[in-house]
Amino acid sequence: MNYPYQITVIDDQRLKNSNEDIKFGHYFVFRQVPRKPQGRLARLCSSQIHQEVLPLVNESVLMVGDDVKVNLLPRPLERVSCLVSNRDLYRAERDPVHLFIAVPKPPADLRLQVTWYDEPFCHRVVTLPEGVAIETFALLLPGRYTAQLTSDEQRLGLPVNFTVAEYQLAPLTGRLVSHQLDRESQYLWFELAVDSYQQPFTEKLFVALIEEGKTIDRIGLLPVTPGHYTGGLPLRGENALRLRLIAAADY
Repeated sequence: MNYPYQITVIDDQRLKNSNEDIKFGHYFVFRQVPRKPQGRLARLCSSQIHQEVLPLVNESVLMVGDDVKVNLLPRPLERVSCLVSNRDLYRAERDPVHLFIAVPKPPADLRLQVTWYDEPFCHRVVTLPEGVAIETFALLLPGRYTAQLTSDEQRLGLPVNFTVAEYQLAPLTGRLVSHQLDRESQYLWFELAVDSYQQPFTEKLFVALIEEGKTIDRIGLLPVTPGHYTGGLPLRGENALRLRLIAAADY
């Protein structure tokens, strides 16, 4: 296996006597040096290990301790970056879009490019004083958006996709957490987890019991905790059943 550097030992005997443990990888060198503890630690242990990790990049010559010299070959490195949206789905002209950006040692010309249906929408110059920031977009029109970090026309990291939608009815996502069929009382007891726009639903909810396409019965429920509903409905037949969820405001 070829490594992009050359190792030179300056004093082999002195390195052996120092008992240093040095291991080389592709991008880092790991060095462990035994040291005699000082002060009160000397009464607890006879030796102490000092560990250090040195990067094998951005230098032409690297000294590992006093006895090992590493001549590094130049190699291109991709800048580490992160771009994340706080949600995947937003309500048009209502929900702000928050994009979290993290770039250690960001370039001076860092930009955020946003497209709408693959057409240029806007671009911003991004400043990251501490290597992180949140960019916010408000009152966006419906559509499919893609955001990408760039520097000198070069893309950094992976793009993030999100959708802004316009609904007359609030989209509900329900998950059946648990259920129990009580044959003695002929009741179906259930526990639901309900989201709307990827947020816990907190309004009144109608739950209907459906059998062979027909509504057997329905019940209105308020959340026990945000997004958490429990209730029961009477049974009638022996066929397959399903639950239909409807927001009370849309009924």
